[in-house]
Amino acid sequence: MTVTLEGEKQVLDTLTNTPPKIIKRFWQLAAQFADKELLNNIKPHSKTGRLERNAYVDVEDNGIELGIRNQGMMVDSKGGRVNYALFVEKGTKPHIIKPKKKKALRWVGGSGFIFAKEVHHPGYKGDPFLRRSADNTFKNLNKLFNKAIGDVT
Repeated sequence: MTVTLEGEKQVLDTLTNTPPKIIKRFWQLAAQFADKELLNNIKPHSKTGRLERNAYVDVEDNGIELGIRNQGMMVDSKGGRVNYALFVEKGTKPHIIKPKKKKALRWVGGSGFIFAKEVHHPGYKGDPFLRRSADNTFKNLNKLFNKAIGDVT
């Protein structure tokens, strides 16, 4: 699952007329900022650390890509297998969870293991953590560009 942060035409035009050293430093700073934003926005949703371990920020030609790698994140859904981060980002409707290959579901509760033939999940409204990280980074591009100029000159 990915969200791409692409600069508006004005940002890209500014970068076109900027020395390569400043552009390189600008994208480094933007990627660092986006990475911190992404990790901060993931923390409330990461009980096992899997979301954080799979988070990435890549610098593209004219933007930054924020995403969650598929490794260990794929779950079955009606349409096939999807990255679990999609459900965190977009939410889910109420649904029933049943075991696929076993007779019961099992998880750890306060006094040991809990077993159930099915679970009625209440749904989840979602939290657009990827989009929010991209938007917060975009809002700070001008500040990051000015820092890149200061760092290089």
